[in-house]
Amino acid sequence: MGRPLPTQLERFLRSWDGAELFQESVRIYGLDNVLGSLLRANTSDRPAGLLPTDLVIGDTAAGELLVLDAQERVVKLRGLDDDEDPQGAESGWQPGWDERWFSGSTLENWLAATVTHELPLYDSEGEFVLEAFEEDGLALVPSFALKLARKVLRKDPGSAELHHALGVAQRRNGKVDEASSSFEQAAQLDPSNSWIWFDLGRSLLEQAAWSAAAAALGHAAAQSSERPLQAARFCVWQAFAWKQEANEPMRTAAVSQALRLSPDLQAHLQKAASVAVADDDTDAYAQVAPLLDAFVAVQATSKRLSLFSEPPAPPQPQKPLPRPVRAKKPPPGKRPVATRTKTKAPVR
Repeated sequence: MGRPLPTQLERFLRSWDGAELFQESVRIYGLDNVLGSLLRANTSDRPAGLLPTDLVIGDTAAGELLVLDAQERVVKLRGLDDDEDPQGAESGWQPGWDERWFSGSTLENWLAATVTHELPLYDSEGEFVLEAFEEDGLALVPSFALKLARKVLRKDPGSAELHHALGVAQRRNGKVDEASSSFEQAAQLDPSNSWIWFDLGRSLLEQAAWSAAAAALGHAAAQSSERPLQAARFCVWQAFAWKQEANEPMRTAAVSQALRLSPDLQAHLQKAASVAVADDDTDAYAQVAPLLDAFVAVQATSKRLSLFSEPPAPPQPQKPLPRPVRAKKPPPGKRPVATRTKTKAPVR
C-alpha cells in the first residue's frame, strides 16, 4: 500500500492476525483472512467518504466503520450517506459519513475501554446479562449505564466518545450539570463533531442557560455545513434558545439562516406535528413543538414554551401504548457490509 503500519496496529497484528470480540460486536481485520482483510478494506473494497489519511482497521455489528486517523487515533464512522447528489448531478458531490466520532486516543486504550465496556454485559456462558438492560432490551438501566461509563472512561480519558457517553448517562440519571461538563470535555476533544455540540446545547437548555445553549447549538450548525438540512434543524434549535432568552433579533437571524439552508423546513415540521396529533403520539409532538415555536416572534406571545414540560395543546392519547415485548437478549444483529452501511440519524 506504500505506507507503514501504525506501530500499535503492527504490534497487535503480530500477536493476533485479526479478532472478533463479544459475539462479533467488534471486528478487527486481519491482514487477509476470514476475520477480514486489512489490505482489501484499504484498496479494492475501500468505502467512499474517507479521508486520504484514514486507515480502515475493522467494523462493528452496529454498522460502524473503525479507522485510524493521521494521529493514529481510533475513529468510528457511522451512517454512510450514499443518497444521490442533493445539489444536482453536476456539482461533484461525493457520499460521506453522517457521523465521525473520535473514539479512542490510541488503539491500545480503545481496546482496553471496549473490553471494559462489553465484558459486564455478558455472563459466563456468553449470554447477555438481562438485568443490565431495560425492558425493551435495547438501552442499559440508567444507574448501571452511569457506573459503567465512569469505569470505562478511566481506561481512556482522552476519548471524546467516552466523555460523551458519560454525559448521556449522567443526563439519564438527572445529573444535568455534570452532563454539561462531560459534553464540554467531549467537545474540546472533538470540536468538529456536531452531535456533541447539539447534546451540550440540549443539556444547557435544561438548565435554562439560554445564551450558552444558543452558542453550543450554533457550533452544531457550523459543524454541519456539508449537511444543509441537519444544519437548518440545529439553527432552529438555536432560535428556540434565543426565544427563551427573549432575544428577538438573534431568534430572527437563526430562523432566517435555517430557512436559507432548508426553505421547506417549517412546512415539514408542521406536517410532522399534524401527523403526531393524528397518531396521538405525544412524544413525537413534544419533539417538534419547540422547533415550531422557534418560528413565532417573541412579541407574539407572552408565554415561553418550556422544552421539558408538556407542550401547549398536546394530543391526548385515547389508549395507552402497548408495552414492548422483552426480548430474551438484545441480539447484536447481522453484520452489514461496511461499504453499504446506511443508518438514519437518530431523533435527538
